[in-house]
Amino acid sequence: MVHVMSLPVEARTDGVCLRWHGNQAAKSCWAIDNVVVTNNADRPRHLQDNFDSIDISNWIFFPGAQIRRACQSQGAAAVFRAAAGQTSYIETQDLDLQTPDNEDALLAVEFESNLLPDGWQLTGGTVINGQVVMSGENVRRLCTNNLDLRKAHSIQFQLHLDGTDEVEVAEVEIELKVRGSKQRLTEPIVISEEARVSVSHAIDKAYRRKSVRVCWSQRNQAVPGATGWQIDRVRVLPRVQSVVTHVAQFRISTQCGTPAAESSVALLYSTNKGRNWHPVQTSCLPGQECSGGFWADKSTYHPTDTAGWTIVTMPLPYAALTDSVRFMWRGDKRTNQSWAIDDVYIGACPAGCSGHGACTAQGCMCDHGYQGETCHLSYVSPPAFLHETFSSDQLTAGVATLEGATRGFQCGIVGSGKPLVFAGAGRRQLTTGDLCTTTNRFLQFGIRLGSNAAKGRCTAPEGRDETVLVMYSCDGELSAAFSSRTLSLMASQTRRY
Repeated sequence: MVHVMSLPVEARTDGVCLRWHGNQAAKSCWAIDNVVVTNNADRPRHLQDNFDSIDISNWIFFPGAQIRRACQSQGAAAVFRAAAGQTSYIETQDLDLQTPDNEDALLAVEFESNLLPDGWQLTGGTVINGQVVMSGENVRRLCTNNLDLRKAHSIQFQLHLDGTDEVEVAEVEIELKVRGSKQRLTEPIVISEEARVSVSHAIDKAYRRKSVRVCWSQRNQAVPGATGWQIDRVRVLPRVQSVVTHVAQFRISTQCGTPAAESSVALLYSTNKGRNWHPVQTSCLPGQECSGGFWADKSTYHPTDTAGWTIVTMPLPYAALTDSVRFMWRGDKRTNQSWAIDDVYIGACPAGCSGHGACTAQGCMCDHGYQGETCHLSYVSPPAFLHETFSSDQLTAGVATLEGATRGFQCGIVGSGKPLVFAGAGRRQLTTGDLCTTTNRFLQFGIRLGSNAAKGRCTAPEGRDETVLVMYSCDGELSAAFSSRTLSLMASQTRRY
């Protein structure tokens, strides 16, 4: 387990020695690892590192990493090679990515009128000066009314001590209650005497429902003289911002050496100093049990998903936009691992540079052909026409990426000549380059899903979840929208769209 504690005030000085001491007469054993003593008072607002001259202050741990030129990198990179069972990860220090306000909030409560919203319940406290002050000697509990959390992905709020007690620490729990049951949303949150604690926590999909109550309560609240605490600025937020302001951008190679085909690297974040980790992004596709709109990409990368070095620009979820968040790239230790990352930037990036530039602390560095503060202006006009018949293995310049497909007749004849057959392991997708579609009205293509032929090698779909999605993006794949058509055909049917 990860244990985090605040240093006592008297220990915050020069020449302090820390000691871990166990009972010498005890028969049990104990062990410690990954000790960090850090200053959280002035957390940086961004992280930028190209590893050519690594900034050690950016990182807490990177076990097994070699900082060197490898895997055909342009310069030095963080390179990981580990056998199955061994740990490989790199973890950032805590960053302050809090945004001033969020117009996308599904619920925003400030208590400015010194009144609770309709339906909220308060026991053991009162509303004073725009804050809920919990100082009763018996039960201390604040509960919302029934909230519609179907599109919610995180909850944020601020806690701090009442300031009237001599005790310097309090523990507060949060619960989610669904139809009479209750589930703790977080581990107990420790509030010290230091300052206001900003809490941001992801809401599990099991609780993204129409009628859910959120409750804050305190452990040991029945103890006379227990420390009082205050709560303010409650926000319930969707998954990502409607206008991107913060991203994680990096280059990654998952084919560095000879990794196992089933190996993977995940990008995770933690808002409680490493106690719990969450994926930065999970896919949410039509037909799946998810909410808050559709999202095609996820922050887990496999050797079959990328070829060589791949640039990733990923909008950060609202749950990670808080004043204390850290990130980690972690290899799957169940398999042999061989991967590397380089050119890492985490922080503010206006509109994500529209997917056409590199994010830096000074602003966007636009790719060739793009200009403007957010790289949204193109000075090289993209083609307005694409015609691809896949008549040879050499594709036209209009095709940007092709994954998981070969030319063949495994699914029969679809149009003329050999079609592309998507049957490879891992990701299967075809992506065009940028097109100018201002005067275009139609997209046409032929498609067949599976085959019922007795000797066919093109497996037929087994359900509506085996769909082919048609998506489009106007910002270099920073985000994507789904067309009105989701293709789910019966086996051996061929259609032209």
